[in-house]
Amino acid sequence: MIKKWGWLPKVILISAVALFTLPWQHKINTNIQGIQSRIGDNAYSEEVSITVVGVYKQFLIKKDTFEGTITIDKYPSTMNASPVRAVFYDGYSDLAYFDTRGSIVSFVSLGGFTCTPDFSKLLIIVSEPIEANTKSWNSKDGLFIAAPAKDHADALKLTKELSKKGGRISHIEWK
Repeated sequence: MIKKWGWLPKVILISAVALFTLPWQHKINTNIQGIQSRIGDNAYSEEVSITVVGVYKQFLIKKDTFEGTITIDKYPSTMNASPVRAVFYDGYSDLAYFDTRGSIVSFVSLGGFTCTPDFSKLLIIVSEPIEANTKSWNSKDGLFIAAPAKDHADALKLTKELSKKGGRISHIEWK
């Protein structure tokens, strides 16, 4: 009787290892219309178009990852950039590119982002220049992009929802 069922623990062990180490992959190929806005400035909202192509890997015990391109029409450095390799810590990742336009390759940090695994909802925190060669973002009047959104109110609603997922940005008062 033991020989007859001896394979069962092996199958359970292999299945458990696979479940905990192999990712659920979401292939992404989408264009999202969103709004670029600023915290505390209800009058400023600008439409943006974001194209995302790549693979989001969702793990049970490891950090989620995304590898692909995120192109934002308002940011030329994203147009011919190298693919993004993002690792999500507490649901949030840096958003940085190697800009390959021209003869010099530049490293460009746009800011950070959080999203749903299928990229149906996306929040980008946009860093802005504060001094030569220095960028920053703050929670008083920081620039952000929320998609999908049609206006500032939509963008704020989505931003509040997604920031709960991103540990570093969950304490921000979005207004």
